[in-house]
Amino acid sequence: MRLIITALVSCMVLLLTGQKNKQDLFCHRWLEIGYKLRGEKLVHDENPQVIRTIVFFQNNTFTEESYIEKAAGNWVFNADSTKFGMEYTLYNNQKIGNVVPISTTLLIIKLNEDTLIYGEPSDYGPTNKSAGYEDYYFVRQY
Repeated sequence: MRLIITALVSCMVLLLTGQKNKQDLFCHRWLEIGYKLRGEKLVHDENPQVIRTIVFFQNNTFTEESYIEKAAGNWVFNADSTKFGMEYTLYNNQKIGNVVPISTTLLIIKLNEDTLIYGEPSDYGPTNKSAGYEDYYFVRQY
């Protein structure tokens, strides 16, 4: 009986301390600050034409915007929320027809209140042995 009460109290404490699930951490406005290609040195985005802002919403939609591009679409997590996928449904006010399910291949490297880092698989051809991940670095915009 004490064990059950202790477990219930522990669960309540976790809930009351503001423990957030991955979707709560993920669903915010994120500003891209840099990228790293295939393990190379981090490159900081300084050109305003390439800096992206992505907003992930709780209803599994997103918007993405840069100086010259605007896009929107849908996103999903994989079963254990370690990866996610995105499909674009709108690009610069043009609808995009999607006929395949969203592939969850984007690896969440770091996700907390202020930081999102994800890796996108990259493959530069069958003869190039430098396949790996391209990492994208974001900070939360308030």
